[in-house]
Amino acid sequence: MPAPRPGTATMDSRKASVQKNAPQGPAPSNKKRSRAAAIVALFLLIYIPSSFNWFSGGAISTDILRDGALYEALHTEAIVIRNEELLYSPAYGYSIPAVNEAERVPGNSVVATVYNSFSYELMEEFNRINHELLKEQYEVFGRSNVFLQEVDSIEKDVTGVVRKMIPDINRNSLNEASARTDSVNALLVKRAEAYGALATDDPYIKQLKEEKRSIEGEVAEGSMRVYSGSPGYLSFILDGLEPELTLDSVGSLSWERCEEIIATSQSTNFVPPSDAYGSIAVAGGEPFAKIVRDNAFFLLVKAPDDYQGSFSVGDKVRLRTESPYLEIENAEIWQELPDGMFAIRVNKYLFDFLGVRTVNVALVEKYVEGLKIPLKCLRDIDLENGVASVALLKGSYASIRRVRVLASNDIYAIIESYDGASSDGRVGRYDTYIRDAANIEDGMPLSK
Repeated sequence: MPAPRPGTATMDSRKASVQKNAPQGPAPSNKKRSRAAAIVALFLLIYIPSSFNWFSGGAISTDILRDGALYEALHTEAIVIRNEELLYSPAYGYSIPAVNEAERVPGNSVVATVYNSFSYELMEEFNRINHELLKEQYEVFGRSNVFLQEVDSIEKDVTGVVRKMIPDINRNSLNEASARTDSVNALLVKRAEAYGALATDDPYIKQLKEEKRSIEGEVAEGSMRVYSGSPGYLSFILDGLEPELTLDSVGSLSWERCEEIIATSQSTNFVPPSDAYGSIAVAGGEPFAKIVRDNAFFLLVKAPDDYQGSFSVGDKVRLRTESPYLEIENAEIWQELPDGMFAIRVNKYLFDFLGVRTVNVALVEKYVEGLKIPLKCLRDIDLENGVASVALLKGSYASIRRVRVLASNDIYAIIESYDGASSDGRVGRYDTYIRDAANIEDGMPLSK
């Protein structure tokens, strides 16, 4: 058997060495290892979020405390009742408005002119003759070298009116722009008549003028002016409920009838003007427009059968309405009615409700103002006792402060400083709060 090389060990010696260095006693149990791993995992689960925020310096989500409000409200459908004066057509024919829709008019003013059917047909002929007359007068003037001082003055007036129309259009004052357009048209007619004075001997022009005067007389005989009896807003929107829904008849309405009105409130018999003269077809003795008087209107509402609250005549209430969307303060309970209904008086915003018969209303019962914060951003919440905590960011450190919860819903809460809190423990407007404060500790160094 050959001798082993120097520095090498035989197989037996290696085995002996392994046996000599083998650990003595039993191996650690898997149970201890599992327990240690669980402790480490729990540590990481609890402290990694905070440690990550601490060391990363950029994962803290914050926001600013601002003033806000929460309210509890009774939602219901309301019927709009206005103080209205109906305007009746004196004859069958067509009404041409003298006032725009929703424009405020004084008492005893002309709001429309009603033409009987024959006069209305004559207007077509009148406009044809007037167009032909103006055309002939311009042609005669074009053949003349005479320049009238009166024509020059009229041209300057037209230029002045047009210049005034520009700011009206820029500020979307369509009513004023429309009125100035009428002024321009009147000046143009006056200018054409001045031109026509140069051609009084033209036989065709004379004939046209005579026909024009004749038709004007016939049209005038078949036209009747309609006047407003009272000052107020003029409206051509009628739904046929005006005679029934009056201030005097409110107390006699049943809720069954109100439900019928609400179900059909979208229907209306108003047809906007569609022809060249902006006319509305009218029937003799029938209403075609109305004057909405006063500045107040009324909302007729009914509380649900299971409603536990109460309203009394004279109570001031806060409202929110949809279509139009408005927030109304200091509305007043005006009258209690049968079937659990009551009428609410609203002293402004009448203009917005001229063409509205029903509206969805939120009748605010509880209204709380204060610092508004998402409910999920609070911690240690105890709504039964009205307390919670909020984590503020002061400098680069977290500050946990106790707050009082004044009101809350599923999304937001209204908070204020806790009673008796020192200056270091108060919360205020524009404080920076931490949105996710679940793992934030008081005094923890943070960075936004």
